[in-house]
Amino acid sequence: MRRAMVLIGVMAAALAAPAWAGQTGGERQLTKQNEPSFNCRRAGTRVEHLICGDAYLSQLDREMAHEYGAFQRRISASERTRLRENQRLWIADRNRCATVACLVATYEDRIAWLQGSGRY
Repeated sequence: MRRAMVLIGVMAAALAAPAWAGQTGGERQLTKQNEPSFNCRRAGTRVEHLICGDAYLSQLDREMAHEYGAFQRRISASERTRLRENQRLWIADRNRCATVACLVATYEDRIAWLQGSGRY
């Protein structure tokens, strides 16, 4: 089942044409609708560049950020400290990905965990 979900995500990412606002001087810019939760102009890691270059990953990044915020609002202040540490560990794990498929699976798992009020 998980493998099928990853394949669906990868296929959706491959089929989704990036929505570029336009090209200026050979530079492509994401439209506001397809931007990740962070500023792509400040992307510093390989993973951040992969996310910025893929509309589906950008969408997953925005969704994960939304779910993270919603999760934070449902827990106590002391639990937020643990959640922040858990998020740092997740980001370190995410940053080990070298492919879009790995990132899709990592983001989909994190979103499901946050939506299910996972334990940490």
